[in-house]
Amino acid sequence: MIRTMVMVAALVLGVSVCLAQSQDRLRITALLRITSPADRTIVYAGETISVSVSADPSVTVVAVIGEDPIGATHEPTAGPVQFSLTIPPRTPVDEYHIRAFGRISAGRPVASEPITLFVENRLASGVRSLRVEPRLLRFEALGHFMPLRVVGTLPDRSEIDLSYSVTTTYASTDTKVATVDKRGVVTAVGPGKAVISIRFAGARTAVPVEVK
Repeated sequence: MIRTMVMVAALVLGVSVCLAQSQDRLRITALLRITSPADRTIVYAGETISVSVSADPSVTVVAVIGEDPIGATHEPTAGPVQFSLTIPPRTPVDEYHIRAFGRISAGRPVASEPITLFVENRLASGVRSLRVEPRLLRFEALGHFMPLRVVGTLPDRSEIDLSYSVTTTYASTDTKVATVDKRGVVTAVGPGKAVISIRFAGARTAVPVEVK
């Protein structure tokens, strides 16, 4: 994901794309740091947030750039180190990294360490039920894996993909048979049967797993 961010930075900073595409040519520095919002903050699709950046006097802050589809902002709204960043309304529920980019006195581009934003959908508070795809997992060999897709249904029958929501939790009834990570990827560990339970707020569902 950093490659996409760096390519955008190349355009914003006015440096060559060939130079910026090379990750080792972009210096990640502690002289540049996002101080607000805090790492792992929950934000919402369509929301405009303020991003504050702390920079050493040797660094000129140019932009704050997020992973696609968040994009970039390079017009400070309050002084040289506070930016306004809008999360596009159709941004999928997921986690995204943003970085501050700037130039040091020699003109070389630099970047801060990333922070993570959890993008959620405000409509998800109305989810009444969940469905999961696939509805049954059968593994023929150990080590095989499959991602789950979790969809929430709203009162008007519209749906929201909640697979990567920070509020969605996954758990296995038997981790000796199958494990599941925080993004809903189920991995076959040993022969037998297990159940993957999924929860989002007050809604829940489950997927049976069979491993041969």
